[in-house]
Amino acid sequence: MEPVEGLDRTLAARDTALRLLGRREHSRRELVTKLAQRGYESSLAQSVIDELEEEGLQSDLRYAEAFVHDRRGRLQGPLKILSELQRRGVSRVFIETALDPYSGEWVELASAFIEKRNMAPLVSEFDLRQKVYRSLVNRGFSHDEAIAAIDEINSNPAE
Repeated sequence: MEPVEGLDRTLAARDTALRLLGRREHSRRELVTKLAQRGYESSLAQSVIDELEEEGLQSDLRYAEAFVHDRRGRLQGPLKILSELQRRGVSRVFIETALDPYSGEWVELASAFIEKRNMAPLVSEFDLRQKVYRSLVNRGFSHDEAIAAIDEINSNPAE
């Protein structure tokens, strides 16, 4: 009996997607893109990913949680993380769910960035404080988070 080409192609696409997911979490959009780069049609990729999602093997929420955890470790702020996840096709609901557990910790994270980059001495001089502020905003911290972190460092200078 001859193998059915469509079934073989579906199994090959599934195998490729599983290998990708075995390395790290991927968003749905990333998997579709990677499967397309390997020559699989969009409709086939979508159906394979639908099956993987139903089986709990692919999850945009799980991807968002892992992404937030990783980027927090790199001392990035919530605005940059949100932007990156949106660019990767993750829904706003999943992004907010992944960011929510850390909602009260962003000022501490911004302060940690200032300390790690040895910028604490700079916050006492106005011109240099602007440089620190811009660095924080560029890393994805909001205006309020950046100002609060600078004020915190300024009020508790290193001994």
